[in-house]
Order: sequence, then structure tokens, then C-alpha cells
Amino acid sequence: GGYFVNANGDVVTERMRFMRKSSNKKDGVWITGTHDNDVMIYDYKGTILIDKGKYEDFGFNDPMTDTRLFPAKKNGYWGLITDKEEIKIPFKYKMLLTPSFEKVVVQDNADNFGYLNVEGDTLVPCCFTNIQLLTDPNQMNAWVQKKSDIKDTLWYNYDILAGTLSEKGYTWVSGYYKEHFFAMVNNIEEYNTASPLSYYSDNVKNEEKNVLGLLL
Repeated sequence: GGYFVNANGDVVTERMRFMRKSSNKKDGVWITGTHDNDVMIYDYKGTILIDKGKYEDFGFNDPMTDTRLFPAKKNGYWGLITDKEEIKIPFKYKMLLTPSFEKVVVQDNADNFGYLNVEGDTLVPCCFTNIQLLTDPNQMNAWVQKKSDIKDTLWYNYDILAGTLSEKGYTWVSGYYKEHFFAMVNNIEEYNTASPLSYYSDNVKNEEKNVLGLLL
């Protein structure tokens, strides 16, 4: 395996199996793993932040902020910890993504998705089959796909503040800025694979056109 050295040229990791670097330009860190299945987190100078022997894997801190909050895997489950190893979100999730805008997508053992803030408070309950990442720091709406007894691949708008789900679903959605978003405005059963740049889809049902538009 390879070696990981610090800014002074000292070897801090031997038998290295992998190395990952954060995209966080404010407070970038390195995650390394060895052939002995040890994983560690270093700061950009090569100083150990979280040492080996405690966790099975790590994710990166929020690329949008300078907070040092890391997804960590322990005993097969993911949680969220600080660089001082304070637990912010308990180790109970099948998946926990890198925080974005201080919010975190989680997946439970039943493969349901939801959103938490970095303090562990529920923003979107973990009861949806799919969820889109938030695209704006002040966004208080989330696009979700809900469980249903019938085939339903539509996207629904979950209002985080009100805790309510829209009745109308969309076959395609993209982003959410303030109260504006792009969406396919016809409800159809099949997921539409047409390019978002197209004004009309290639999938026409009952001779209806599925029009893309900016919803205000």
C-alpha cells in the first residue's frame, strides 16, 4: 500500500488502501483507509482529527460551510459526529449523506428516505421512497416520491414548515429556488425520460403533450 504524509513530510499512515479529499475549500479534510481496515480523518495539514480503531467509515463535512460535522459508520450504522466525536445524530441509519446547507438526507433500514437538520431534528419524516437534495440554503420544500399501493413514480412537494404533502404530483422536477421550480406539469404513470431541455416529451399518453414550464 501507499503512504500518507503530513506537511512536514512525516509518514502518518502506512499500508494505505484509499485516500479521499473533501471538496470543502474552506475547511478541507482527508479521509484515509488502510489494508488493516483502519479509517482516519486528517485536516489539510495532515494532523489527525479522528484516529483509527473507532469507526468503520467516514463521509465528508458540509462543503457549503466550515462546520466540522462528519457522517461516521459504527457497528454497521451511520450517524453524524463532530471532530470532537460528539454525536449529533445517533448511529441508526442505513445511509447518511454528507450534510448540505446543514441538512442531511438519511435512509432507514426499511429503505425509507427523509431529511434531518444537523442537530438531528426531523425536517422531512423518513417515510418516502426517494428524495431530492435541497438546492438552496433557505429552501423549506423538498421533492419526494411517496409509498403507494399502486405504481406511482411522481414527485410531490413536501412543505417542511407546514409538514404537508402536495396533492399534485409531477413526472419530472428540477430544483427549488424560493417559490420557483421547473416541473413536468402532466400527471402520467410512466416516468418521462425526455431531456429537460425539451419543451415536449417523447412520451405522450392519450394524445396529451407533457409541457415543461416554470411554475411561479
